[in-house]
Amino acid sequence: MNSKSHHQTVKHSVKDPRRAVASKWVRRGLITIDGEKREFKNDEMLFRFIARVNRTWRAQEQQGDMLQKRDRKSATIEENSEGGMVAIVYGGRDCDMSQWDNCVTVVPATVTHVEGWEKDYMENAEGNVWWHLERPSVANAIESSSRDLALEAFEDGHPHLVRP
Repeated sequence: MNSKSHHQTVKHSVKDPRRAVASKWVRRGLITIDGEKREFKNDEMLFRFIARVNRTWRAQEQQGDMLQKRDRKSATIEENSEGGMVAIVYGGRDCDMSQWDNCVTVVPATVTHVEGWEKDYMENAEGNVWWHLERPSVANAIESSSRDLALEAFEDGHPHLVRP
């Protein structure tokens, strides 16, 4: 970037140079479009444009990825189902530094049921969480555990520092 001038010109191979440009930016004179070139009047507009392009790109990419992700999830469910059921093994840590590991929930072996459980679990998450699918016969042998890391830190004499 030239330190003397805040005008930047970005050349794109996109057929429509107005793509990802808010029309109000053009009306306000913050961006000038000339042929295939976009000229940004200041650094902030350039960064806002890049952020807008990234949001658009992520939304488009995630649409395809969601279908692929759902197909992979369906294959994993099919691989781990027994008797029409699948086990979800999960754990995590909440904002109060309580940690739980290897908890098991058994749900019907459908993508809808697993995604419903995942949605509920993620909505109520207050910290780092994890989960994966297992066969119910394997999950029955898993022993769950939980710890109160804040209490352990207090008892160990360092309440200002929590170590997992």
